[in-house]
Amino acid sequence: MVRLIVALSALTAVAATEPTTTDLRFSVLRNGDQIGTATMLIRRDGAVMVAETNLHIRVKLGFVTLYRYDQTQTEHWADGHFVSLSAQTDDNGTPHQVSARAGHDGISVDADGETKKLAPTIIPDSPWNPVLVSQSAALNAQDGSILKLHAIDRGEEQLHLAGHSIKTRHYSIEGTQPQDVWYDTDHRLVRMEMRGRDGSRIEYRLD
Repeated sequence: MVRLIVALSALTAVAATEPTTTDLRFSVLRNGDQIGTATMLIRRDGAVMVAETNLHIRVKLGFVTLYRYDQTQTEHWADGHFVSLSAQTDDNGTPHQVSARAGHDGISVDADGETKKLAPTIIPDSPWNPVLVSQSAALNAQDGSILKLHAIDRGEEQLHLAGHSIKTRHYSIEGTQPQDVWYDTDHRLVRMEMRGRDGSRIEYRLD
């Protein structure tokens, strides 16, 4: 865990000599069948980082859509510190809108019209960001709630993804929304797995 936290500067705090873009694209699977896509676009320019994520899910029975989920969110970071979040979610017809902004006295959150103040250490529950595994709590970008979490380092694993063998580090995140995440040696998310509300196995696999 200590090695990862030290290396996180590669994602959040190091000023690059030139702007860089990381484009991560995932297939979302339910019990092995594809039900959607997720994209994570991370742009860095010096000490400034902007991360845009899009998630689109459709669970169908024949031609009938049984469940749909769409989420778009944008995060801004500077010098390794969270600055702001804007997220819009459509959870099977139920809309949510969450915004958050860091201030000198904490994180100000507006979730579906309700406002609250959070501790300055809180960050969004974004799996692209390996800082998440060092947190004990995170902001749920869907509804603005606080997620309790605790990460367990499962060690190194070799995965076969997108036609390549990739050396990864595996973490199990226990808490409000249990999930497992795998990061490559550049600390990029390459796989994620969790359980759906119906107990199905949901997996994000790098394309």
